Amino acid sequence: MLKDIDTKQPHRGHLAILKQLVIPTTGSKAVKSFTQLYYYWQSVFSISVLNKNFYEDIIAWFNKAVKDIKIPDQTAGSEKHKDFTVRLIARLIFIWFLKELKVVKDDLLLPEFDNGEDNDLIKPKSKGTAYYKFILQNLFFNALNSEKKDRDKKVFDVYAANFADEKAIKEAIFFSPLSQWWFV
Repeated sequence: MLKDIDTKQPHRGHLAILKQLVIPTTGSKAVKSFTQLYYYWQSVFSISVLNKNFYEDIIAWFNKAVKDIKIPDQTAGSEKHKDFTVRLIARLIFIWFLKELKVVKDDLLLPEFDNGEDNDLIKPKSKGTAYYKFILQNLFFNALNSEKKDRDKKVFDVYAANFADEKAIKEAIFFSPLSQWWFV
């Protein structure tokens, strides 16, 4: 039923599905027969349920971001906030897709590792917009939006001081598999 699972580093989505596969033995959803088990597992793997959960998470994140994102001279929840958030979500989904294809390094997108430890590489020294302005902008507008010869490795450096290892971040952003793709 599940395919393409990396048992050493399972995808977060696979882990969520596996967690849902735990068979309820009490309550109104208790499984007491093979037929109930079959239908229970079918519901766990239902594409419509998975899609619904995904979109509910996206909508919740969108609503929070529209309120929390700060844009100069704009009140929270403005149309500019909504437009920015939609573009950000689309870009993040695209970057995540590239991460799954091993084109973008995991270390740039995961705030913590599977073992629960913080990813200190991308953890800014202080709260603010440094992650977006140094890491994501470099990915979106420098590494992925420019030919290799035109990339400027200093263009978003204003925020580099907010990170412990600027050089390692830049190596992860500009690493070689990017050069194998059509957009480079």
